[in-house]
Parts: sequence; structure tokens; C-alpha cells
Amino acid sequence: MNIKRFTAWVVAALLCLSPLSAFADTYDVGEGSIFVMANANGQTVTQVNGVTDHAETTPTVITGSSDTNNVVINAAAGSEAQVTFSGVTVDSSGSGEVAVVTTGQGNVTIELDGDNTLTGDRHYAGLQKENEGTLTIQDENGDGSLTANGGTWGAGIGGGYGGAGSDITITGGTVTANGGYNGAGIGGGYVGAGSDISITGGTVTASGGSASAGIGGGAQGAGSDITITGGTVTASGGAQGAGIGGGSQASGTGITIVNSDVTAVGGQNGAGIGAGGGSSGTAGDISIGGDANVSVAGGSVWGNYPVGPGIGMPGGWAGESTEIEPDTGNLCGDGSISYYPAGTGVSDIQNGTAEPDSTVTGEGHHPGDPVKENEVAPQIGVDGSYDLVTYCQSCGEELYRETIIVPALDPEPENKTGSEQEEDAFTRFCRNVAKQIMEAPENGTVEVDATPWPGFQRRVFEALAKRPDVMLIVTVSMNGEAAKLTIPAGIDLLSSVGKARVTGFEDLRKLLG
Repeated sequence: MNIKRFTAWVVAALLCLSPLSAFADTYDVGEGSIFVMANANGQTVTQVNGVTDHAETTPTVITGSSDTNNVVINAAAGSEAQVTFSGVTVDSSGSGEVAVVTTGQGNVTIELDGDNTLTGDRHYAGLQKENEGTLTIQDENGDGSLTANGGTWGAGIGGGYGGAGSDITITGGTVTANGGYNGAGIGGGYVGAGSDISITGGTVTASGGSASAGIGGGAQGAGSDITITGGTVTASGGAQGAGIGGGSQASGTGITIVNSDVTAVGGQNGAGIGAGGGSSGTAGDISIGGDANVSVAGGSVWGNYPVGPGIGMPGGWAGESTEIEPDTGNLCGDGSISYYPAGTGVSDIQNGTAEPDSTVTGEGHHPGDPVKENEVAPQIGVDGSYDLVTYCQSCGEELYRETIIVPALDPEPENKTGSEQEEDAFTRFCRNVAKQIMEAPENGTVEVDATPWPGFQRRVFEALAKRPDVMLIVTVSMNGEAAKLTIPAGIDLLSSVGKARVTGFEDLRKLLG
């Protein structure tokens, strides 16, 4: 393919170049095509008519504009190539070349600074993802944007002609991805699937070309394992493409949306979330939770095909669409799903000029197990403390916080032999554990470090018998290694230990099974 031709050209040109004595780590694509290589030895940059295998000691920054040059970013297995786009414009329209492509078996991370625009030629994506690892697009400085326009049969970000778009992560920035004819906004090119796509932040707008999903599969390509856990996302499919999910006649499965604002609109006969139009696609394993606010609309009638469902599977020729209910078991009180009439446009939803047919809202929060934070160990004569905090396991919001005071340790007795002092310290330790159990909150958990000690005195099991709602987690030393023993709430150990003054941790482990 043309990428290989470009690479061969770079290698041939390098034979005629003499290394320069000093180079900047900023490269202007207008001055020549750029090849970035990351491997176990570090990262190097080669630029046609510029530098040869320059070893990077500071971040690689690419800037400038060109309609004749392009950028290849290669990461070897086990390596990560890191590149910053700072005001880059690469337009390969009509050149027969790719604009920017990631290759190799490793990972590639692109930082966005300023406004960047990439446009692919026919058969190519705007930002073509071919590396086997993950492509991550980020904006750590909060000042970057990327517009990626796919050529005919290419995705905006993802696969080119016949290529899948997988393992793509967007963590920030303003990202606009426009698929070319038969290409997804983010995901597969023509007949290419879009899978393992993750958006955790930023403002992302993805528009699929004809028969393609906004996020997911290109024409006839499935969309799967798409996760949105943050940011604001707008996804619209082309005719017969889902907003999020499959391209025409292809499935949309494994779609999870949590704690984000999402608008998903299907193209004509496509689902808002789910399968593309036609009779071959299925939809399932769709989950919406946390504080997600999701607006969906299926596509309008296309030919003799029915309207697309908001979430589900469009019907085949003269068939019926099938609505499916997403899993909303983890949807919180601030989360919602609004279903708009088929054919409602993105702008009407976001401008508030359209009214939903129905809205599903969550119910309250879903408390997880309390966790211990800000722990301060007690000292002799000085109380310790920790915060017992409960978070919503769906949206992560803090629900409850209680400060627990751990009583101070008693001072060492005077005029005691070393063995007597050690025995007194062990007694104080067990007494302190029993006290923590008795003072624990309802259905609470007590965690203690018992690595210096051989076991528990009977008083600890007596306290557990009085507080059957408390779970005890103990860090112990066994065979010279730290281990954890968990004594579940409600278990009867008192009768098992009998009248033994001390029960060793190895015996306790056996009692716990």
C-alpha cells in the first residue's frame, strides 16, 4: 500500500543524508514527511530532507501544515510512541497517501495542543489507526482539539478501506471525527468493525458516513465493546448506521455508558444505540448507569425499511424494529435516558426544541462497602483515628463519612521484665481489637495489623460474638510472609476456640476453612 511506498522512500532518502549535530524536538510537517519510531531503546524521529534517527530527549512535537507530506508513528512491541500535535494540518485529499497513520505492535499516545486537522484521501481514515496496541488521544493541558476527516471508505479516526478501528481511547480534548462515505466517525472503515473504543473525557463529536455508525462499525461492520465513562459525547450515524453501535446490517453489542452526557442519533433506519439498519444486525449487552444522561433517537423511515429504535435492532425490508431495554440497574438518581421520536436531529435535542417521548430516571444511589481512609495509628497516650467512607458504587459520589476514634494505647508498665512487657503489650493489643469491634458502626468492618503477634486472645472472639454484624480483616504473618484472614460477620468462633486463652492464626485459618 502507499504507506509502504512512503516508508521505502524515507529509507532511500536517509542513505543520502548526513546526520546533523543538533536538532530541535519540534518538527514542521511542511518541511518533509515525518517518521516517529519508538522501541526498547527510546524514541527517534526521521524527517525527509531533515534529520536521521534523531534520538528524542524531550517530547516530540509536530506542527505546521502540508498537503503533500504525511506522518507515520510506529511503536514496537512493548513500547509506546508519544507525540504532541501542536497546530497540525495535514490534508492528503487527492494525494493517494494517508495523512497520519499509527503502526507497529505497541501503543501510541497523541497529545493535543491548539487546533489540529487531519484529512485522509480516498480509502484512508483522517487519523488511521493500524498499530496493534492502543491509540490514546489526550489533552492534558486542556487547550487542544482535533478534527479528523475520513476519505471515501475511511473512518474519521480508525480504519481505512476494509480496516477495523479497535483499541482507541479518548481521554480529553475537543475531538470531531467525520467518517467518509461508508466509514464510521470513530471505528471501522468500509466493512470494518469498531471495537474496544473507550471515551473517558473531553467533548467528542462523531459522525458516521453513509451506512456507518457514529461510533462503532463502518458500513456492514459491527460495533462492540464501546465504553463511555466521562465527557460529553455526540454520535450520529449515516443512513442505516447506528449512532453508537453497528453499521448497516451489522450488530451493536457490549455498549456501556456511565457518568457522561451522551446524545446518540441513528441515521435513517438505524438505531440510536444498537444495531445498524437491515435484517442482519443484533443488539444486546447495553448498559447505562451512574449519573449518565443519555438522549437517543432512532432514524426515520428509509425506503421500505421501518424507523430505527432509540435502543435496539432496526427491522429488515418491510419488517419491524425491536426495542430493547438497556440494563439500568446501576443508574443513579441524577441519571436519565430520554427517548426522542425517530428522525429527531441532534441539534433539536441539544437546543431543547424537541421533546422526548419518554424519560427513564434512576433511583437514588447504590452504596458500596465502606472503605477506610486517612488512617492514623494510635500511639501510647494518643488516640488514633480513621474515616469510614461509603461511596456510590455506580457513580462514585461520596455518600457517608464517619470519623472513628481508635483509643490510645496504654503506657508500658514500669518494673516489668522483657517477657512481662511483651505479654502486657499483646494483652493491650487484643483488648484494643475487641474495643474496636464493640465500637464499630453498624454492619461495619474492622481492619487490624496483627503481624507482630501469634494470635488472638479469647476476648476478641467474645467481642465478635456480641457484635455479629461486624466483619474483621486481619493482616497476619505466616511462614514469614504477610497474609490476610477475613472473619465474616456472624460467624460463630467462640464455641470453636473453647476456653483457650490464645488461638494462633494458623489454627484460626483452619477454623475459617
